[in-house]
Amino acid sequence: MQARLAWQDCWIRTRVANEWGNCIVKCAIEPLIRERYPAYSAAVVEVQCDLMSLRSGATRAHQTLLQEVVSILNSAVLTNVTAHPHVSAWREVYRSFGASPREYRSSVELLLRWVTQQRPFASIHPLVDLSNAMSIRYQLPVGGEDSLKVGELTTLRYAGRGEQFVAISTTENQSTFEGEVVWADSAGVTCRCWNWRQSQRTAISQGTTHAHFVVDGLAPFGSSDVLVDAATWFAEQILMLDPSARIVRTLV
Repeated sequence: MQARLAWQDCWIRTRVANEWGNCIVKCAIEPLIRERYPAYSAAVVEVQCDLMSLRSGATRAHQTLLQEVVSILNSAVLTNVTAHPHVSAWREVYRSFGASPREYRSSVELLLRWVTQQRPFASIHPLVDLSNAMSIRYQLPVGGEDSLKVGELTTLRYAGRGEQFVAISTTENQSTFEGEVVWADSAGVTCRCWNWRQSQRTAISQGTTHAHFVVDGLAPFGSSDVLVDAATWFAEQILMLDPSARIVRTLV
């Protein structure tokens, strides 16, 4: 049974046919962040898939990612990554809360730099591969987490000095700086510097079947319309892997 894709105004829900289910993760933005960054908005896509469908669709998902890499390399979009309007806008945002773009880079800048260096893209997980394809296609920061590893509420907020964090694929403890913009749940920081580095604690693994992805936008480059288009494309790609997937998209 194919999932119906419906937009909701606030919290994430899952919908299959006419049945509504309980969401696992809710995403919120701290009012101070909204006030300081009125150009910011995000689309959240929550996905629940069958593990066997994901495994059987892994090659297709990876090929989709590689196709987006080839497509953007054949365009004139990446003549200068730091001058790209989306990347440049995020560099200014990072500077505004005290993060030097030389040390901290948005996830989309890191991904596009990887593309221009023509470094290989190994398959990580079908959903991650498709989210990276979406990020490249729309030049937007995208981050995903295992919804079963995250607390009930995750919030984009200002961090205090010294909040502990272990980045994905590492064991080293890091500390946040005062005023850093982070995503966090009740157990602590899940993503540093808005979308720079994600947590090992909430990382998507090979066995992940229930995940949520945050697509970050800064108007006018990442307007609500662009976020809707990106999230819709992402959902369509997922349904090609698993037609029975539960998917919901929401703007926050």
